[in-house]
Order: sequence, then structure tokens, then C-alpha cells
Amino acid sequence: MDITLGLDFGTHQSKLCMSYMPNNETIYEFVEFTLADGSKSVLFPSLIQINKDDTIRIGSIDYATCASRPIAPPEKPELPPRPDIVFPEEPDPTLPPEPKREEPKPQIEDATDWKNALKSIKTSMQQPKKDDLNFKQEHKIWAKKCQRIRERHMEWEKQCRYLNYQLAQWQKKVDAINAEYQEEYEYWQQHCSEPRVLRYFKQAAFTHTMQWDKDEIPADTLSIWYLAYLMLLAKRYVKDRFNEVFEESVSVQMGVPSGLDDNVSRWIKYRGQRILVAARNLMELFGAADEMCTLPYQDLIEMTKYSEGNVVEEAEMYGFVMIPEAYAGLQSLTYSRRLSRGNMHLLVDIGGGTTDIAFFTIDESLMPSIHTVQSFHKGLNYVLELYLRDHPGISMGEAQELLRTDIGKFNHAIAEYTSELRKELNGIIDHVVHVFNQEVVGTELSSSRLIEAMMGRPIVYCGGGSVFTNMRIAHNYFSDKRLINKDMLNIPNLLNRGFEPVYYTILATAYGLSIPMIDEIKPMDARQLWKTIAKNAGVRPALTREKKDYGLMDD
Repeated sequence: MDITLGLDFGTHQSKLCMSYMPNNETIYEFVEFTLADGSKSVLFPSLIQINKDDTIRIGSIDYATCASRPIAPPEKPELPPRPDIVFPEEPDPTLPPEPKREEPKPQIEDATDWKNALKSIKTSMQQPKKDDLNFKQEHKIWAKKCQRIRERHMEWEKQCRYLNYQLAQWQKKVDAINAEYQEEYEYWQQHCSEPRVLRYFKQAAFTHTMQWDKDEIPADTLSIWYLAYLMLLAKRYVKDRFNEVFEESVSVQMGVPSGLDDNVSRWIKYRGQRILVAARNLMELFGAADEMCTLPYQDLIEMTKYSEGNVVEEAEMYGFVMIPEAYAGLQSLTYSRRLSRGNMHLLVDIGGGTTDIAFFTIDESLMPSIHTVQSFHKGLNYVLELYLRDHPGISMGEAQELLRTDIGKFNHAIAEYTSELRKELNGIIDHVVHVFNQEVVGTELSSSRLIEAMMGRPIVYCGGGSVFTNMRIAHNYFSDKRLINKDMLNIPNLLNRGFEPVYYTILATAYGLSIPMIDEIKPMDARQLWKTIAKNAGVRPALTREKKDYGLMDD
């Protein structure tokens, strides 16, 4: 029996969905994993633990056996330089003595001659004060000198106050930086090591931009171990359920990120093939998944080898197909005929490490036709890391649990994420409109007609991040927000339906990946789409001619 295994390799968790036809009717089944506590789940955590004895543990954490690794102390902060301040010399504040006016005195030569004395006094009092004008002028000059001395001193005091303010501001900054460093250092002294639990290796393995600095074991190697372990679990599942040999009956369709740049998309596709082929080769060295966890990780590193042959041919030989994650998410939707033909739609797949955005239409066979797709490396991890940045002392596991139980505490982090998402949405729509304007020159079509056709169109959300309402936003034009859920997917002949409805949003991509690809995906980029529509529109008609939409608003 031929089985198609949809492998949704996620940053936070992975999902497997199988499709098979036992009686000419396709059956879909999500692989259920047995977790460490004995419970069943269709979600398998994307993490690897290094144990104290150098063995590994995949998919779960046991802190009792987990190795620790030292955390480097916080770097001493670079303090702002002290302002180059020189205080001016204080001017002399001493005031000159105030001039005094001398009162005229009577000239009494003989005090016994009282008549002459009275006359002399009378004469001195009546004598004009000739020096009064000179005194006033002298006093005025003195007052001006005093004013200039006071003004110079006040200006000196003003300069000193400003310079002291600058120093105080500098000291305030220094004290704040030192206090923050001291707090970080004291926290480091209490938590100078951390469990050696490795996450986000999938995200690092499929991007140029993310530097892997979380461990000495490369992200590619960790991805190969994880995928080999997953396929060994799937191998056991297929044997127990169908008594089939995995290597002979199962083809694997794995989702990979994608982007606007064809060269990047080809590189990512090849990288996926290379990693999955290496995982397949490693898988052959073990009879069961648990055997991988009995060897020291140093031995596993030696056993992990990239193929020296033609990776593309080997991937084809093993039945490995790389499918853009955005396409798989759409295929899960269009396969159930939940979107109408034609028209323009946006898909936003919010994963753990990346968000995929696709601009697409539905072709005549009711299959998705992606015209522009882009991935940016922010998803739920971005929200969690922003929260952890502002709340030191909380572990990633605690933050994930808090996100599920009290999402209101993440409003600030989610607002930052949605701001980034809005920029990406604007970028992809600007690209679509720009190419449209280039291709419809000389026809009756214009950007206003395109925008009119986009108004109120669906923006469809899927992926684990989409289950949180605040993560889903409308675009200016694409304002009809939709969520891929149980009713929208409407998976036919699904064997296991017992999980919570919210899981359908998370499982949509795995389901889409399990739908067998009959033909290779041949995307029609936006330029080709508009070129075809422009050709049908023909030359610009007379003003009186009836307007047509030429497929922009088909249903």
C-alpha cells in the first residue's frame, strides 16, 4: 500500500499526516506520538536535550538527567564618556565702595561770637550745592559698575548650573546602566548555567540570516537527528498500523520555507533535500528511534554524514518531495473547495519561527496558484523572546504556558509582531501593484481597478500563531479575515478526529503536505499573471465602452 507522509517540520513542534488508499478511497490520519508522560499527542516538540551522560533525548525534557552548560557572564557595559566640561573661573564679586556726598559745614571762627556763628550757619545752608551734579554723575557710574559685576557673576552661575546639569544627566545615565548591569550580574550569579535543551535549530538550518550560537552542535546536524528520529517513529507507526515496510511504501513530502527570490527558494529546497537525505541515511543505522538516544552525541556527530552523491537524485529515489509550506497550507484549504475560483487572496501562515505570506488565486481546477510568496523569520518565537527580554528569570517553557493561559500579558510583544507583519503585507501588496502597473500600460486596466478588485477580499490565516486572535490582522484591502479551522478544512475520511478543534489550525499544513502531488508545482509569478490579463484586456478603449474586469473579480 502506498502511503504519503506529510512532514511539517516546525520550529516549535512538528506534525505528521498520512494519506493512503486501502479501498480506492483516500484515508487521512495524523500520527499520534506517545509523550514522556504516556499521553498521546499529534504535536511532537522540536527540541533535543543533551543528557549528563552525553546521550540525547528528543522531543521532551527531563531536567533530572539534563546536562547543563555555563552561561557567559553579562558583558560589562560601555559607559558614556564623561562630558568634557571645564568650569569657568569665578569673576570677582567685590563691589566698589559707594561714593558719599559731603554736606557743607558752616565756618565758625569764634564760637563766642554767636551772631557771626548764626550768620555763618545760615550762609552755609543757603549756599548752592555746586558739587551735587558731580556727585550724581559719580554715583551713576558706580551703580553701573556694580550692575556689570552682578551680571557677570549671574552669567557665571548660570553657566555653572548648566554644566552641573550636564554632569548630573551623565551620572544618571551611568548609574542606570550600572544598576541594570548589577541586576543582570546578580541574576547570572544565581543562574550561571542553564539546561542544555536545544530549540530553533530548524529555523537556523533554513535561513541565511539567523546565526546559530546556541550550542557547539550545528543546527544542520540537530535537524538531521531530529528528522531521522521522526522517521524512525513513523517507521514503527507504519509497521504497527499496516504491517508495511517504511522504506518500500512511504513517500515523504516535507514543507520548506519559500520567498520572492527564486534563487533563495531553490537554495532552501536543495537544503531541505540535503538534510532529509542525510536523515534517511542516518535512520538506516538504527532499528528503532530509542536506539539513537543510547549513544553519546559525539558518536552521533561522527555518524551524521551528508551524501556525497547527487542529492536531488537520491531524494527522488527515496520518494522525498519538498513543497513550499505556503502551498501546502493552501492545498489543505482548496482541496476541500472552501475558496471560490478566481479572485485574489492572501494567506498568512504564522509558525513558530517564520511567517509565510502568499498572494494567490484559485485556478479552474480549483487548485491554488501562488503568484507571490515570502517568508520572514518572525513568528511565535519572536513574541516569546520579546516577552522574555522584558521579563528576565522566566524560562521559555514558562513563557509558552503563560501565552496559552494569559495572553493579555503579551499584548506589547504581539503589537510589535503585528507591526512587522503589517510591513511585510504592505511590501508584498506594493510588489503586486508595482508589477501590475508595469504590465497593463496601454490597456483600460489601472491600479485603481486592481485595488477595487482587492477590496474586501479574504486574508486567510493558519499555523500555530494564528490560534491567538490578536495575532490576526486585516490588511487595508484584504479585510475579510478567515481562520483555517475544522469546518473550513472539512478533511474527508479523517481517521482520528478526537483532538481539540484548535488543533486543526495547527495541523492544516501537515494535512496539505499529505495530499499526493501528482504534478510538479509550477508557480505563475505575478508578472506572468498580469501579463496574461493585460493581453486579454487589449488596447485602451474609447471612454464610452463598457468596462470589463478581465478576470480581476471572477468568482
